[in-house]
Amino acid sequence: MKNSYILILSFILSLSASAQNFYYHLTYGTEAAYDWSYSGTSVLSSVGGDKNDVLSTAQALPFAWNFGAGAVTHYKVSDNGYITFDTSSITSYSANIGTMSTAGPNRAIFGFWDDLELKSYNTVHDYIYKWTYGSAPNRIHVIQWHGATPQGRSPQTENLFFAIRIYEAGGFDVVYNFRNSSTVTGTTGVEDTSSTMAGVIGKMVTGSPSINLPSAPLLEVNRPVYKFIFGNQPSQDIHGLKLTMPEIVSAGTSVSVTGQLINYGSSNVNSYRLNYMINNGPVQSQNYSGQNIGNNVIRNFTHNISWTPTGAGSFSNLKVWADSINGVADMNNTNDTLDENIFVNQGTAGTKKSFIEEYSTAPCGYCPNGTYVMDTILTNHHDILGVTHHAGYLTDAMTIAASSTLATEFAPGAPYASFDRVEWPGEFYPSSGNRNVWSSRAVTRLNTPTPVNVSLSTTWASSTRMLSISVDANFVDYAYPGDLRISVFVIEDSVTGTGSGYDQTNYYNTTTGSPFFGRGNPMVGYAHRHVLRAVPSSTWGTSGIIPSNPAPGQTFSNSYQYIVPVGYNENKMSAIAFVNYYDANGRREILNAEEHENITVGLKEIQKKSVQQISVYPNPSLGLTAAHFNLLNEDRVSLSVINMIGENIFSIESQNYTAGEHALFFDTANLPAGIYNVTLQTSNGAISQKLIVSK
Repeated sequence: MKNSYILILSFILSLSASAQNFYYHLTYGTEAAYDWSYSGTSVLSSVGGDKNDVLSTAQALPFAWNFGAGAVTHYKVSDNGYITFDTSSITSYSANIGTMSTAGPNRAIFGFWDDLELKSYNTVHDYIYKWTYGSAPNRIHVIQWHGATPQGRSPQTENLFFAIRIYEAGGFDVVYNFRNSSTVTGTTGVEDTSSTMAGVIGKMVTGSPSINLPSAPLLEVNRPVYKFIFGNQPSQDIHGLKLTMPEIVSAGTSVSVTGQLINYGSSNVNSYRLNYMINNGPVQSQNYSGQNIGNNVIRNFTHNISWTPTGAGSFSNLKVWADSINGVADMNNTNDTLDENIFVNQGTAGTKKSFIEEYSTAPCGYCPNGTYVMDTILTNHHDILGVTHHAGYLTDAMTIAASSTLATEFAPGAPYASFDRVEWPGEFYPSSGNRNVWSSRAVTRLNTPTPVNVSLSTTWASSTRMLSISVDANFVDYAYPGDLRISVFVIEDSVTGTGSGYDQTNYYNTTTGSPFFGRGNPMVGYAHRHVLRAVPSSTWGTSGIIPSNPAPGQTFSNSYQYIVPVGYNENKMSAIAFVNYYDANGRREILNAEEHENITVGLKEIQKKSVQQISVYPNPSLGLTAAHFNLLNEDRVSLSVINMIGENIFSIESQNYTAGEHALFFDTANLPAGIYNVTLQTSNGAISQKLIVSK
């Protein structure tokens, strides 16, 4: 009887083993240790000539590893987006026919299999790199296609970035970084034809052989990752993918518990129970039915019982998980629970100003339009501030080290712009080169509550050219704890100069309707707007002034000094102060900012100026336009209208006006469409208003 039992058990185990296959989990995000831009050891490249349909020599794995049920030690890399453990293979297959066929690559992992090649454009080359990171026994070996070009297309504009990662602890995954190309379809998956297996086994990602890479550079958190496992897939397995709630909520408000689940089980999920609890308190449950969630399908959720936070100034721990899948227990409890700490504040908001940081250089032919777009935003929204970093694409005479450092983190080119340095879905950098979204993003940040008000004052010593700046950060609510800093920028507007470091490349010289049409290429004498000249606080701000957990009612102050170089026009200089994060987790958000527009005039002196304000109407203008102003005292006043490149279009000569209301009129009918500065000059200084001329 005992022998019969052993025979039956052996038979069952053999059936179980033979039923093993590959399956995959779709997830999103890669850890910071995986650096997609890293240049490891080159396995194949276009250096020395383009390469098409080639296999590398056998590459050694850096650790012992099993592919499926068998050990492997070496692999070969194909330019066509896959690796093979069949080291006797001599063919690089270009025909993407999907997996589970002996006609194509065998014993292979397909990162993105299609007809690809490695090509060069000027000094830029396509590469396939390999490298290993981490520590034993949890090392990760990476094979990455770093700019592979779809066959027959231009490497200048069409290239793909994806990777296969092999885990020392077992399994592998495929990371989709991004594509800079039009639609390219391929296969992601695995195929094994080892003699240890019964025939061909494998698994393709849904959509293969016509799956596509993401079209935009992605932030780490947004990258699709396909994790492959060899074994028996559980039939009931729901994974908590992510919470979609804000990381800051207000005490006493009703907060919806929202997020995403994904079905990792082989069976469709028709029903489940969703649970959450706060600070290990009572469990709140909701039953879902009629779901029909397939394998690797994501489902959004909103729990029907809302949460009312308490304890302003502290974190609340939120746990969310699903169970009772199709009426039975989840078969894999290692991935069930979403566990996050949500910060609770009072819900008090300060006076918010958002901050655009544009990246622009003189050699960049598209950059004049970037400046034009930012100026339009600043004209329409006086509570949005702006600066231009001369970095991101080459350098020019106005580039400073701080701008280059910031561009390394925030801008892959120019013209790009960041908005309070926050990350946006669908972007790899916390910035965008799509100028069509700049306005909406700046306004979105303008409508984001801030826990701190920022104020600043300046003192100007003309004899020494010493600029002193005092900054106050007054907290009106609890801020999310972290490394909070005070930063100060010194900016000069309408900077001109001679030579290639100032002459602005202009790709719009022949574009009818552009404000830069007919201005020349390059534009000589171009007035560069909002140029960052200095960062007295240091690039990432002054640490140690604001504690990690400031409370409402607390004010933190710091002072800075800067000697303005001779040659900088102090009458066109301003100072911007802001409170920002800078922590090891990559948090860089700017909470609030303020600008002092004329560094040579202190706050009390500004109040004593002859002209309190200028109002230009109508704005936008099509013809006759009035500049209304109010004089506190009798004074001489002149008016100038200046275009985007610093040219004085026309002026009204200085005249003497009595105290009170006045208006100066001028005609814009013959002016090209664009943005202009209308400036009133008095004996106590100048005051300006932006004007849009539309046609």
